[in-house]
Amino acid sequence: MKKTVVLIASFLLCGMALVAQNITLEWNRYAPYPSAFYQATLPIDLESEKLHQNDVVSVRIAGVANNDINEFQIAIINEDAPTYWNEMTAFGLVGDVKAGESFEKVVELIVKKGLPHPKIVLSGRNVTLSSTGTAVGSDILGQGGNGGGTSIALTLTKTELTVIPHSERLTLLVENWDGKNQTAAIQNKISKVAVGDVLQVTVSGKSNIDAKELQVVLVDGTPQANYWKELSAWTDFSGAAITANTDFNFSTNVKVTALPTGTGAAALQFYIVAASNSSIMQVENFDLAIKLVEAADATKIQYKKSKK
Repeated sequence: MKKTVVLIASFLLCGMALVAQNITLEWNRYAPYPSAFYQATLPIDLESEKLHQNDVVSVRIAGVANNDINEFQIAIINEDAPTYWNEMTAFGLVGDVKAGESFEKVVELIVKKGLPHPKIVLSGRNVTLSSTGTAVGSDILGQGGNGGGTSIALTLTKTELTVIPHSERLTLLVENWDGKNQTAAIQNKISKVAVGDVLQVTVSGKSNIDAKELQVVLVDGTPQANYWKELSAWTDFSGAAITANTDFNFSTNVKVTALPTGTGAAALQFYIVAASNSSIMQVENFDLAIKLVEAADATKIQYKKSKK
């Protein structure tokens, strides 16, 4: 993680730490699948109303748990009325934690909005514990049981936060659930597609770190598509390898395999992923360009090229 530490230090806005503390993750009967069985919230000393959209809060978290925590994840929220649940950042994955084994992870949380009274949410699953209760009624929710009366004890030895301010010149690729660096949704690149269309996708920019296994996918991210419907296969930029601090430009052809369910910009959005030794990539002058190279039919399709 040395590269991440260097990156954070170079863009340090503020940093803070919580002393070691014992936390109890209580059973959360209201969490629908695939949300967490167990959850705890911690207040933090962060002037969150000064955060802006697309800022990144880097969280270094370390500790040990008395039970396994599967899909351990964290986010920053606000619990003020009237909604009592305002997600200030996207969720970030810590990963699976084994009982009695120390863990340490840096997670980058992308800011959606700044609000007062921020808290960190710690969430995780444990099917064994949750199946010890009576699996009846609304407590099941497709999750395999009821964990009423059970909890997970977590000792945190480190919880450090650093804010990386957003820059219009920079695009961040943040670690996703598969352990790869991923862009946020890239929209307004195309207006419509047909099954069988072949799109040439070109990406360019300059990364602060080495990366490989560059891929692209077209997704319908609307509520009508349950926020994730893949409209193409994950497609490799064959042989693409990104060298730190060196301009890159790679192209690949993507074939449309499905039509979006929803409408609007979110119905046709691209994601770029890459593999690196860091949980965050910083790309200067990132650009994604789309060109129709093979139409499924004679219908005229308008494509746009614009810099992010």
